[in-house]
Amino acid sequence: MWFSDRAFMYKYSETLTGLEYIKMQYGPLPKKYEKTLKELEIKGVIHIYQSNAYGNDDKKQICFHSLIEPNMSDFKAKEIQIIDEVMARLKDERAVDLSKQTHFLNTLSF
Repeated sequence: MWFSDRAFMYKYSETLTGLEYIKMQYGPLPKKYEKTLKELEIKGVIHIYQSNAYGNDDKKQICFHSLIEPNMSDFKAKEIQIIDEVMARLKDERAVDLSKQTHFLNTLSF
C-alpha cells in the first residue's frame, strides 16, 4: 500500500489513500493500523490470524485475508493504474527486499 501511495503522490501530488504512515522496523505502516484492522474484522470484511514468521515457531506475525470481493467502483481509473503498475513492478520481490527498499527511498523508481 505504501508503495502505491508513494507512486501516486509523485505522479499526482496527492496521496492515494489519505493515510499517514509511521516508520517501523520492517517498513512503514499506516497510523492506527491495528485499530483499522480490528474494525474491518468486526465488520466481517477481513479475517485476522497469527502465523509463524519466516517458519520460526518463536516469532508470530499478524496476517489477514479478505472475506469479501473489493468494490472497484470506489476507485478512479488513475488510481487503479498506479496500483496495477506497482503490483507488476513488485510482484516478484521478497518481503525482506521490499522492507530494505523502504529504508532507501532513492533506490525506488516508478
